[in-house]
Amino acid sequence: MTSIDIYAPYLTGAEVSPGGEVFLTSSNALLFVDHCDRLGLAIIGIDGARITPYEKELYLDAIGDASPTSAMPWEAFRETRKRFAQNCLRELIHEKGADTYFSFVILDAEEYADTLRRLR
Repeated sequence: MTSIDIYAPYLTGAEVSPGGEVFLTSSNALLFVDHCDRLGLAIIGIDGARITPYEKELYLDAIGDASPTSAMPWEAFRETRKRFAQNCLRELIHEKGADTYFSFVILDAEEYADTLRRLR
């Protein structure tokens, strides 16, 4: 599954950078967390930005990183990262406003296993 496939249901209203990074509206970002969960994916990173017709301004204080640092079963890891993403988004939307856009770093089971091998 490609990045575009993952984001396809949410591309309306999204901003896509020339490099292919997808920024979702706040409302779609919240829905995207459950979408990733249904696809068996984990969100390990979130970046918030203000996007206008003229510029994209990444908020340095709107970054969430939940990269794996120790081993746990994949399903437990996914569940903790789902809660991280939901809580992080709610807090950032509260702080920055509903007009904030979000991009994500997503991990699948194979990438998670590769990461764990590197942690050992």
